[in-house]
Amino acid sequence: MLDAGRAEAERYVCALMGRIEHKVIESDNGRFRPQLAVGSTVQTGSAEGGEARTRAADCALYQARRSPAKDA
Repeated sequence: MLDAGRAEAERYVCALMGRIEHKVIESDNGRFRPQLAVGSTVQTGSAEGGEARTRAADCALYQARRSPAKDA
């Protein structure tokens, strides 16, 4: 878990996406470009510990998977 505020978490995600967005994987089945779906959550005063943050992050990831791809 990254211990950061929202702005830092967003920078972390963008940096991670930037590291893979231009990669190409070649195999016997052809060439593939990796895709990344990321969900993040920021702890607020109302969070009820690690389990609640994990549930919130899971919900955010579900939303990210349902959203159209965004250009970095």
